[in-house]
Amino acid sequence: MSKHFDNEYHNQQQIQIISSELSQPLSNVEGSTNRRRLTQIISLVDNDQENIVEPKGRYRLLFIVEPILVACLLFPILVLFWDCGWNLTVTMLNSLNGFPLTYNLDGKDYTDDEYGNYSPQSLIVSYVIVEILLLILYLGQDLFYDFLKRQHTLIKMILLEIHILILSSLYIVQWEMIWTILDQYTPQEWTFIMVLSLASLFVLIVITGTLSDMDIWIDGKSI
Repeated sequence: MSKHFDNEYHNQQQIQIISSELSQPLSNVEGSTNRRRLTQIISLVDNDQENIVEPKGRYRLLFIVEPILVACLLFPILVLFWDCGWNLTVTMLNSLNGFPLTYNLDGKDYTDDEYGNYSPQSLIVSYVIVEILLLILYLGQDLFYDFLKRQHTLIKMILLEIHILILSSLYIVQWEMIWTILDQYTPQEWTFIMVLSLASLFVLIVITGTLSDMDIWIDGKSI
């Protein structure tokens, strides 16, 4: 039966492994040992010739205009949306803590009015609510997209944009809650900030990696 698959790997000589290979032994039915790649980045390489596609005509014009539109139109709109969402979240925190709605927004000095930091309850409760909503949206995304497939194109576009708007707004609130907690309730010494940054980077690397594939094999033993 294996003869039917003799040609399956003939083109592998054109595949170049860019990153280092991390592997561990796996036994097959014949008792021999194979290697399984855990993390790899591959690129298809044509050894005979290099095909370069150059934009022509309207595609060349679009190639030139696209970064200009992104820099002059889309990026300012993105910054405006983020800034408006941030200010609305600050207004919400001011309302929850009984502060003036323009506190921390109008640049005035409120020291004499004895306004201080936002309460931990308002920050933590808001953060937890946002996380619950994000979890619900994440768990229900398959049902949502299945529902979209049955809708008219116009309705589908409107609902999808509303979904993106809700997600973006929740991400802004989530970001600001974390930012404010760190800004108001953690030390500001550079040593603490440096250690916290390195620890966060390490945790991020571990979480985004495939935990089940992090075994390292030395001399046939896993460590």
